[in-house]
Amino acid sequence: MDTQHYAAKQHLHKYRQALLRILSDVTDRPLRARSIFDPTVSYTVGWEEVGVLALTVWELSALEPARFDAHPQWEAAANETIRFLSEHCAGCGRRLTALTGRLCPTCLVTLDAPMRHRLYTSIVVRQIEAYIADLTDSSADDTGMDHP
Repeated sequence: MDTQHYAAKQHLHKYRQALLRILSDVTDRPLRARSIFDPTVSYTVGWEEVGVLALTVWELSALEPARFDAHPQWEAAANETIRFLSEHCAGCGRRLTALTGRLCPTCLVTLDAPMRHRLYTSIVVRQIEAYIADLTDSSADDTGMDHP
């Protein structure tokens, strides 16, 4: 197995475990999921699943703010997860040279068309693109540039 791919799966596992623990603590219900290391779980499926978990944490925090306030690390875990996903290819886990929230050049041509379409239209990619746009706008604000 490619060590970079394995390391990326380890990161997905770490983020998923943190998000599941937060959701379990907040809802008082145990949550279980297949292991990301299960051979039937592709990196792409794990990438998307972890992204959905991070978005779920954000959505639930708006509905149950008191429960989330009692669990202060939720925001850092969700933010760190989205940051990781925006910096790594959704197809293979390689670190991207620019924040894109999508695919590296290799996966762009090797993933089948339905999977590419799914990734390009998924809620996770749309939210990551919004996150990147927000970062870009914040960076422009930090440099003193005006926005129209």
